[in-house]
Amino acid sequence: MFLGVTLFVHLWWVSVIYGLVFWLYYERIILAEEAFLKEEYGKDYLDYAKRTPVFIPNFNNWKPPSLPFSFRHILKREYSAFFAMIASFTVLEFIAGYMVTGKLTIDKGWLCLFLGGLGVYLTLRTLKKRTRILHVEGR
Repeated sequence: MFLGVTLFVHLWWVSVIYGLVFWLYYERIILAEEAFLKEEYGKDYLDYAKRTPVFIPNFNNWKPPSLPFSFRHILKREYSAFFAMIASFTVLEFIAGYMVTGKLTIDKGWLCLFLGGLGVYLTLRTLKKRTRILHVEGR
């Protein structure tokens, strides 16, 4: 997701640096998770790892999910990432505006997008924490 944020800057080298840092960071996470899974599950994990590629999926091994798609479940799990993207783009637009004009201003469109995204974020967070509206059985 944040590759999109780096592309928003319109500087190719920012995206390249982000890609390299992401690759290094993610490689470390993969190694740590693999070590944990080997320790936790032993041979069962090793058998699974032989069938499953680490990073690039093998679509020949794809099996349909046992649960149907649930938009409510997506809203429950992804509202933070949704707002993080809006906030990131808004901050970058704010910084770009300052660098161009020398004034701390923000376009009304970006302000509306940010406030609307904040409203959606707070609403979904409240629904998740205080109600069962976003709850889906079996998940």
